[in-house]
Amino acid sequence: MELGFSYSYQKRTIDALNGHESQGTTGSLSFYFWEKLAIEQSYTSGLFVKKERELSLTSSNIQRATTQNSEIYETNFIFLITEKKVRFQPYIKAGAAHIRKKQAVFVDGIELYQVVPKATWGPSYGIGAKYFFTQELALRMSYDVVRTPVDESSSTEDSSVRVGFSWVL
Repeated sequence: MELGFSYSYQKRTIDALNGHESQGTTGSLSFYFWEKLAIEQSYTSGLFVKKERELSLTSSNIQRATTQNSEIYETNFIFLITEKKVRFQPYIKAGAAHIRKKQAVFVDGIELYQVVPKATWGPSYGIGAKYFFTQELALRMSYDVVRTPVDESSSTEDSSVRVGFSWVL
């Protein structure tokens, strides 16, 4: 069994009124049922904030902000590429995710409206590696993707780079 915690953060600033920021925190629990194969349950809480000058008023300092809160519950199969006893363990993973999102739009700090799409299911996959400092404690890095269906003909792809720790029980 393995417990994991990871965090991702990104910030891009264009100027005082334009930019975006995202962050996510993930907790996971993995059960190894073969030497190289595990099933992992994880929960991710994410926040995305996009700030921009109000487009209809290009000469003003009115700011429009869109926030999106996401909750993602994933079940993935993890396949270790190397043996489980080595210090550096690259892996691949694939599974399914249950996604809930909520968006809110603000102008100069005043909420205009909210959008709460229906919770949905989508595929999830990724690659990563763990580097063990001891037999129980590892640094964990990964690139993860969750596809969220928007309607019957389109979907969005939420990707993140995560860094964290794993503790093997």
